[in-house]
Amino acid sequence: MFRKILILGATVNEGIIVKRVQELGFYAIVTDYNTDWTKSPAKELANESWNISWSDIDSLVDKCKESRVAGVLAGFSEFRIENQIKLCERLNLPCNITIEQLAITRDKVLFKELCVNNGVPIVPAYDKKCTNITFPAIVKPVDRAGSIGIKVVYTKDELAQAVVEAEQASPTGNVIIEKYMVDCVKFDVYYLIINGDIHLIATNDTFMCPIQKGHEIMQSAWLFPSKYERFYVEKVDENVRAMLKNIGIKDGYITISAFVDSKYNFYIFESGFRLSGELSFKYVEKIYEQNYLDFFIYYSIGEDVNHYVSDFKLKQRKLFLLAINFYGKNGHVSRKLGLEKIDGMKDVDFIDYLLNDVQIVNNSSLLRKIAMCFIYDSSLDALLNKSLNVVKTYDVLDAFNKSLNYYKFQAKLVNNELVLF
Repeated sequence: MFRKILILGATVNEGIIVKRVQELGFYAIVTDYNTDWTKSPAKELANESWNISWSDIDSLVDKCKESRVAGVLAGFSEFRIENQIKLCERLNLPCNITIEQLAITRDKVLFKELCVNNGVPIVPAYDKKCTNITFPAIVKPVDRAGSIGIKVVYTKDELAQAVVEAEQASPTGNVIIEKYMVDCVKFDVYYLIINGDIHLIATNDTFMCPIQKGHEIMQSAWLFPSKYERFYVEKVDENVRAMLKNIGIKDGYITISAFVDSKYNFYIFESGFRLSGELSFKYVEKIYEQNYLDFFIYYSIGEDVNHYVSDFKLKQRKLFLLAINFYGKNGHVSRKLGLEKIDGMKDVDFIDYLLNDVQIVNNSSLLRKIAMCFIYDSSLDALLNKSLNVVKTYDVLDAFNKSLNYYKFQAKLVNNELVLF
């Protein structure tokens, strides 16, 4: 009999988890409150689907007991992790994270204090009265992820409005105001922790959209590995590892985000336990021939995961990955161009987030992501050529043949480094 694994959420990304669960020979169940499956495409892929909100713990506990669920996965939301923890506690199922550990990393103020106590450099923050503030600054909800409620501000009037919006986006109504790191690159590092052993498994640099909606933060692309990886290992890695040990994480995965300046100084600003939106496991699988989604899947049902320690000590392949976001303008989708051609391109993976959805609607805080593409090559020059070919080939049109692409990734190589223009 197949062991059943419940996945909280049913987006396109949760569909990736569904497929992996099934490939490993398990029975995949997804749940959210949507009865319209076009809004929850993973429901069409799963072995079984429930129309129960992933925040309705009592109903999920009863349904899990009735269905004999063997494990629970949180998917791609930081807030589903809290519900995963609660469900696992009620069902007496394995969970690699505690509420206390989640609280420390979710709350940006607590996380800053943790960094300072462990000698990890941080982005400077302003006090609540904003005395001595210099613009631009960045306003964030203390306890949200995924760029929700975050805004760059350039004046006192913009600051006041952004604080109100960030307070509304925060579950606790708390806000943090930080220095906006001009002329810095966003840097991410990914750790997998197995039986207390900490493994740095990937790094990337983030390219921001040059065309911003208002002053909101939009990520255009990610390049793996980061060109700053060596400097991070030399300057910061040791203290970050000590910090992770002090939190008491025995098994799990965590992303640390930072800015790095031209002098290779790093400024850490947040962390998260959730699977990241740039789908870093795709890169890790290519270089190690090991998909760390498997770690979460096997751990959720109580299987031994110690063998992953040796797998992540294997020699890495030299490989670059460029992950590109496509955002959509408001409008009705009449045609999608280039999908068949892109599907035939070598070392290119494309995810269509629109699927059956023909209407693009952007809310006031975030642009709608309509697609994502992953391009691999051992040469940066070849990688760039492939990416520009994909961007040129893919488009979304309305009934008047007008493009609904908000921004098309454009880059060039300068001194063997990728630069946006």
